[in-house]
Order: sequence, then structure tokens, then C-alpha cells
Amino acid sequence: MTPARAPSSLAAPEEKRGRRAVTSSVVGVGQRLLQIASVLFIMPLVLHMLGRDGFGVWSAAVSLSWMAVTVDFGVGQALLTSVARNRARGDLAEIRREIGAAVALACALCAIGVVLALTIIPAVAARETADAYLISALCLAANIPFSLSGNIWTGLQRFNMALIWEAFQTIITVCGLFALTRESADVRWYVAITAGGLLVANACSTVHLFVRHPELLPNWGAGAAACFVRLLRSGAPFFLLGLAAMLSINLDSVITLSALGSDAASRMAVAQRACLTAYGLLWVVTQPLWPAFTDATTRGDHSWVRRHIFTALGIVGLCAISGCAVLVLFGQRLVAIWMNGELEIDRAILLAASAWIIALSMGRVVDVLLNGVGAVWFQARMALALGVVAFALKFALAPVLGVAGIVGATPLAYALIVAPAYVVWLRRWLRQGVSTAAAARDEALDTA
Repeated sequence: MTPARAPSSLAAPEEKRGRRAVTSSVVGVGQRLLQIASVLFIMPLVLHMLGRDGFGVWSAAVSLSWMAVTVDFGVGQALLTSVARNRARGDLAEIRREIGAAVALACALCAIGVVLALTIIPAVAARETADAYLISALCLAANIPFSLSGNIWTGLQRFNMALIWEAFQTIITVCGLFALTRESADVRWYVAITAGGLLVANACSTVHLFVRHPELLPNWGAGAAACFVRLLRSGAPFFLLGLAAMLSINLDSVITLSALGSDAASRMAVAQRACLTAYGLLWVVTQPLWPAFTDATTRGDHSWVRRHIFTALGIVGLCAISGCAVLVLFGQRLVAIWMNGELEIDRAILLAASAWIIALSMGRVVDVLLNGVGAVWFQARMALALGVVAFALKFALAPVLGVAGIVGATPLAYALIVAPAYVVWLRRWLRQGVSTAAAARDEALDTA
């Protein structure tokens, strides 16, 4: 049976692939700059209103929002790759089936997440933090179905639309927090505004997606069961990636709060914000390459991939090293000015954060290539090994180095495990790509 062809609005001509990636990167940089400006504006106000203890609890609770990839069992990331691949093939019917399966699975996971949050958090969390963690966890669970929209936009090579809705989230969250700093010092409301802003923005993004592309409305008809199995199987490595990120990155504020106290957690909030802001800025530059690499490899255009992987490595490396030099040289003074002298951060934390930014940003370029070519299981194995080792190192280094040890455990584990493996894999893949392209060229010449 001939697959349903994608309409012209979803077409992916090769000459537009690079242009769309660049457009999305430019929009992404603008969105991240807006986010940076918002953080610079709102965090000192929240710190002043909540104090160090409340600020540490707030930062630890809202860090649960970063676990979306883990709690959806990788379904969203698998859907991104599936949409990009079927879009390149022009198979609209398969895209609708995949979206239908993803929505059904996400709704089921949402229900499970709500039950687990209501059951586990009140039983294990400390009384002063239980409500904050529960609010964040419930918002995280409710967000699972709506978070799929960003992956679908990206798979359509419309990453700029996902970024526009992220900008909307930033605006409504900052406005809500600013209003709250004039009225209340209850940390629970601050968590609700922060986690709820993400939920509202993703819900609006979902409505916009299906209004703009009604041809993508979910199809729960024939073949749905096979799609369920396929998405779960494809999402499994992304789930492991999310689990690894949770162990190596996302739980840093929670670990600091429990191991070193709320005052240290407030310093961790600043360090983690510096890491994630820098990484996020470079993330939006590289994210559009994921569907572009998928499209290029599906069409056999290995030369395009080879050119752009080295360009991306050079740009990301230069930006990361330059930014970290500024962070180390001037970070202490800038933080003191930013926080109005209410919070200070030592140079050891800045050095650890710089190592974190450089290691993970450079690795991100290889990550999007691995995602694009379908080598996700290799990436997942490396990431899981990283997560386990980094998680253990955090508890070993925290008593000795404090916050710097918790932050620095991740780049240390990355340098020992992931970086050497990525170098070896990249060299082998590039050689294989060159051999494939040469064989295709020889075959074409023989045919001529």
C-alpha cells in the first residue's frame, strides 16, 4: 500500500535542511538570551524574599521539572526521531499513528505519576519540603502528554516554534514570580508558579500544533498496538539517557540540600543555573541538527553530515571555552553584584562549573549525531555508566569539596568514561560514511 504523502507544509527539500537548522538556532539563541535576562532579573528578588533557606528549597523542588525525559520513558524523544524519519519518507499516515500511540502512552504515564507522587513523597520527604516537592511532582506528571508537542515541532524541523513557546513560558513564569515577590514568602507558591508555567506553555503549544497542522491529529486506528511497542522499544534508550541525566545532573540540588543543607543548596542553585544556562544556550544551537542529521542520513547525504559535525564542534568548543574563561575570571564579582551581596560563590565552584560546561557542551554535538543516525543505545550505555559513576563521586567528594565536589563529579566522570568512547566512535563512523559515499559514487560512475 502506498503511504500517505506529506503535504507541502511538511515537505523537507534538501536545500531547506540547513536553512531551517540555522533559523531555529538563531531563534533559540534569542530565546535563551531572554531566559538569561529573566533569570538575572528574578533570582535576586526570590532570594531576597525567601532567604537562603527558602531559596534552596525552591531551587531543589523545581529541579524536578528537568526530569521530563525520564518520566515519559523516552517516548517524546523517540517520537521526535520517528516524525523526522517518516517526514523524510513522506509517510503522513505513519506519523499520525506514532503520535496517537505516544499520546496514549503519555496519558497513562501521567496517571501513574500522579498516583506515585501522592503516595511516595508525603511518606519520604521531610515535613518542611514535602509540599514543595509534591507540587512540583504533580505538575511534572501532568506535563507529560503536553510535552510531546515540543518533540513533534522539532521533528518537523520547526524547532523555532517550540522555542517560541519556551519564551512564552519564561515570560509568564517571571511575571508570576515577580508579582509573588510583592505578596508572599510561601515557597510553595513559588514552586507552583515555576512548575505551572511550564505546564501552561506546553498545553498552549499542543493546541497550536494541532490547529496549525490538523493533518497530524492522532490516529488510534489500525496498527496502534504495533506503534505502542515500537515507541517503547525506541524510547528505552532515551529513558536510560534521562535516568543518567537525573543521576549526574538533575539531582544536584536535591543532593546538596540533603547532604550539605539549605545554605549550600542556595549556592548550588547559582552554580547549576550558570551550568544549565550556558549549556542551554549551546543546546539550542545544536538541537536543530538532530532532525537535520536524521533527514540527511535517511537520504544518504553523508558528506553534509561530515561538514556540519566539524563545524558544530568548532563553534560549540570556541563558545564554551570563551564563556568559561569569563566565568572563572569574573564570576565571583558578577555573582556578588547580581545577588546584591546576599550570596557569594567561591572560585572552586566556578572552576568545577566551567569543566562541566565544556565537557557536556562538546559532547552534546556528538549526542545529536548519535540521535540522528539511530545509535542511541550506544549513547545510552555511555550515559548510564556516566550517571552511576558521577552519582557515586558526588557523595564521595561532597564532604571534602562541598558544592564544588558535587558539581565537579560530573565532568570528572565524563572525561574518564564518555569522552574516550565518543572519540573512538566518531572516528569509526566518519570512516564508514566516507566509504559508503565513495561506493555510491563508484556505482554511479559504473552505471553511467
